[in-house]
Amino acid sequence: MDLVRRGAGWLLGVSLLALTAWTTVVSFLMPNWFDTSEDCAQTFERADSSGVQVATHWFPPTATCDFGGGDVRHFISPTATVLLTVAMVLIAAARRGRSVLHRPPFLRAR
Repeated sequence: MDLVRRGAGWLLGVSLLALTAWTTVVSFLMPNWFDTSEDCAQTFERADSSGVQVATHWFPPTATCDFGGGDVRHFISPTATVLLTVAMVLIAAARRGRSVLHRPPFLRAR
């Protein structure tokens, strides 16, 4: 039982570190939080940032810049979005595995 408990604790620690790393990577990939429209304009080499609409989502991690007139660009590439989403699902599966390994006595099957 000690081995299972240690394994569950180790899995919890690794998954929390992985979640922190995932959040850090997504934060760096998103447009600058201070002025998102300016960051979009600079990234896509536009002279003016006025009228730029920015949409960001954390899960799945996406950021799009709408320059108007149907010109919408992905700030985070679709490939990066897929990779980060798969990574988050794997982290969540590891966390779920931890909760299955270590259940309180009152939740265990008799």
